[in-house]
Amino acid sequence: LKENNLAKVSVTDPECRFMKSKKGKIEFSYNPQITTDNKGFILANDVCQDSFDNNQLQPQVLQTKENLGKLPKDVKWNFDNGYYGSENIHFLHQENIDGYIACQEKKNISDYDFEKFVYSKKNNEYLCPDGYKMKFLSERFDKSKGKSYVLYKGQFCRKCQTQKECTKSKDGIRYVRQYPYKKEQDAMKKKMKLPEAKEIYSRRRETAEPIFGNIKENNGMLNFLTRRLSAVKNEFRLACVGHNLQKIKNLRLIRARNISLFKLNSY
Repeated sequence: LKENNLAKVSVTDPECRFMKSKKGKIEFSYNPQITTDNKGFILANDVCQDSFDNNQLQPQVLQTKENLGKLPKDVKWNFDNGYYGSENIHFLHQENIDGYIACQEKKNISDYDFEKFVYSKKNNEYLCPDGYKMKFLSERFDKSKGKSYVLYKGQFCRKCQTQKECTKSKDGIRYVRQYPYKKEQDAMKKKMKLPEAKEIYSRRRETAEPIFGNIKENNGMLNFLTRRLSAVKNEFRLACVGHNLQKIKNLRLIRARNISLFKLNSY
């Protein structure tokens, strides 16, 4: 418990972690990851202890690169919105990958949501929705997200008539955080609003999601049977190999059937 800074661990498998299941239950679990092509073959796979996917984009891309020898050119990459993050978007830009990641849109955006604040690169400051300046305060580190950020502080919050609508902080001052690569993050948001991007992103339903369904429902892997992270990784790796072998078998059967039909039609 002390070593991993945890409040609770599983007695049967101390390396699994509490995660929210698809049914909304909090259970001891592992988090499997896959990268696929548009034909349904698994190109990379892994299992992690993180309850969130954000830190898994880069390892998946790098594993795909290692398995294929190089990253394919002129290919559009779709990523689950759990991978959305400024560092990941910056990484895709560095690797010259045409990536598509949907932002987790907020259902109810207030007039004083962070997106309503305008940043001035020239003055290194923000303007709040009411037009008041927010000055640079300090650079800090977010332990929960594992990354640094820049903090900005409102200058006239205590005199503002909309103070209570804007902030709930005890000191009555509004603070905003700016994480790295905001420009690239904003570009991704703008890109994902295009009709073409929405159409491309909708194809995820035809690639990654059916594969998990096949492994779980058709192949019967509803739960991991092994214990400890290394063993679970191997178990899932075998399941992915099995899936790919099934794909190869099915494609060979289809090819053989088409050849037979061609011969019949040729006589």
